[in-house]
Amino acid sequence: MRVLLLLILLALSWSCCNAQNFNFNSFACQFFGDCDESDDPVVIEPVVPVRPGPRPCCLAFTSPCLACAEGVTEAEYCRRNPETVGCKPPPAPICRCIGDSLECKACTNGVTEEQYCADYPDTDGCPQKPAPTPPRPCCRAFSPKCLACAEGISEEEYCEKNPGYGGCPEKPRPCCKALTAQCLSCVEGVSEEEFCKEKPNTIGCPEEEPVCCLAITAPCLACSAGVSVDEYCEDNPETEGCPEEEPVCCEALTAECMACSEGVSEEEYCEENPKTAGCPKEECPEGTEPLGDGCVVIESECFAGCPRGRVCENDKCVRGFSRPDRDFDFDFPGFDFGGFNRG
Repeated sequence: MRVLLLLILLALSWSCCNAQNFNFNSFACQFFGDCDESDDPVVIEPVVPVRPGPRPCCLAFTSPCLACAEGVTEAEYCRRNPETVGCKPPPAPICRCIGDSLECKACTNGVTEEQYCADYPDTDGCPQKPAPTPPRPCCRAFSPKCLACAEGISEEEYCEKNPGYGGCPEKPRPCCKALTAQCLSCVEGVSEEEFCKEKPNTIGCPEEEPVCCLAITAPCLACSAGVSVDEYCEDNPETEGCPEEEPVCCEALTAECMACSEGVSEEEYCEENPKTAGCPKEECPEGTEPLGDGCVVIESECFAGCPRGRVCENDKCVRGFSRPDRDFDFDFPGFDFGGFNRG
């Protein structure tokens, strides 16, 4: 019985331990219990399984390398990317038709009927294109119609390629938005002259030449010159009809200054105001001399001058004050004139 157990243990030890490092004597003495000090004990270490590390992937752009890099199987990678190099093409479809029909030919080539007809339009079953019409003879004039026919295009296409050619309609140009003759005529599609003929008062239309009078006056001459009356009179101030310039008057209390201020002649002013300084004095009759505002007789008392406190009246010196205005009122309340009577 002990021998059988020994054999079983030997088999187990040999399968789990390294056979080269196995000491049979030490194992036997430990099993039967008769080991001495010189025998080494047998230590059976547990075996730890080693997991394999990730294998390196190739770097080519093929299905095995790319599937390895993404960590999927090659079949799964090819299912998602069937056009990758290395992937097997999908199996050809099974065509369930017999004969040379369009359906069978398209199925055999792995394309749709439309694709097959596009490559082989003469195949039976493909829609036939209408037969091309024979070209009609073109005219020989150098007009857009004839030249377009010679090039095999429409007249509109020819004019679009050659917009400045004679006979082609001009492309509409963008019009300005101001309320002037130029902009409004562009909007209506007529020339500026035609527009101004219908609406001459529009801004930008040339003004009609006015009919001017023939008199030698400022309005007539200004009209003939094409300027305003003010502009004409500014250059020709002496023309009849031009407003006279207002003179600059002096401020002295003389006939000249006062007449200028009132806008009358000096004679007219002196006729109404003869006593104003500067107005010509009246001539005294023979035998008299001018004195003050009047004339006195040479033989009178007043000729030599009246003494202080007297005035000349009727060629005699009388008591009184000399004053220019005899209507002046000397009534001053509370003032004593010393017996002087106003005369």
